[in-house]
Amino acid sequence: MSISDVMKGYEDYADAHLGREWRGLPSQRQHQGHMSATHTFSTERLPLAIGIHASGRLRFLRCEQVGPNRVEFVFDDREGHGSEVELAFDRGTLTVVASQVFASQKFLRRQMSAALDQKTGEMKHGYKR
Repeated sequence: MSISDVMKGYEDYADAHLGREWRGLPSQRQHQGHMSATHTFSTERLPLAIGIHASGRLRFLRCEQVGPNRVEFVFDDREGHGSEVELAFDRGTLTVVASQVFASQKFLRRQMSAALDQKTGEMKHGYKR
């Protein structure tokens, strides 16, 4: 089973929690992964972010809210490999150990929740985020 197969369930999760816009429907921001002049690679695609994080190919930097119920995952990409990793993921050739996929999913969902909670000022564990 490839990581793309595993990610189908995460796409359904993202649809339910972020709306279908994260899939790349037109908006003011680019939804597909992109590299910026600051040597980062970012994406709003949760399954892609999980794959990148789980593979260890790029270092995770942060998660930022980019719209109502929408976040962007930002990775360090000083070597400029982000687009190659994204292509490998989309082709289903990005190989990742299953336990790393689940650990990355848990980590990135927490980062996503924290980014969304921070903008709304929601309290978690007695502390304002």
